[in-house]
Amino acid sequence: LTDEKIELDEAALDILNRKFQMLKDQLKEENEITITFFQPDEKKSGGAYVTVTGALKKMDDFERQIVMLNGVKIPMDDVLDIEGELFATLQ
Repeated sequence: LTDEKIELDEAALDILNRKFQMLKDQLKEENEITITFFQPDEKKSGGAYVTVTGALKKMDDFERQIVMLNGVKIPMDDVLDIEGELFATLQ
């Protein structure tokens, strides 16, 4: 079974972009975050939503990837949501 990728509306994209910027600004802090992202199925259309929790290592704007401290690479275009204490002030 696969899920279809959810297309975010303008408001959700704006919030996500603000979260990306906050992460870049706090990169050295090693805040624990939880990222939910779409992982396409390699054999058929669709995919699954995966949630990863950990500290951010870097954000690669050229490759448009988030790299976690544990080595997991997440395409920025596939991120559905990012959660963490860092975003408590963001509504």
